[in-house]
Amino acid sequence: TGLVTTSFIDMPVINCATGENIADAILKSLSQVGLDVEQCIAFSSDNASVMTGKHRGVLGQLQKKNSSMYLIGCPCHLSALAAKKGGKALQGFDPEEFLIDIYYHFEKR
Repeated sequence: TGLVTTSFIDMPVINCATGENIADAILKSLSQVGLDVEQCIAFSSDNASVMTGKHRGVLGQLQKKNSSMYLIGCPCHLSALAAKKGGKALQGFDPEEFLIDIYYHFEKR
């Protein structure tokens, strides 16, 4: 279609969750739907070393086949971290007072 899409491809059973075994399962799943790891531009997972390790992790294993693959942190973890930091930054913040300050700022300009 020429469009970027997101699809659920497979959910294989992995009895021994090493980086190599997980990477092999990913490669097999991609192959079954006619995709090659060379077509992938990024890898996203949680931040566990078995997933993101450069040598024995899944990312390292996949980069042996596609050295230009980027690591993207887990979107859920990144969102949670941002919300946590943002929540701490807003302690003592009064939104009503902020809106009043904005109103008077623009009224005088």
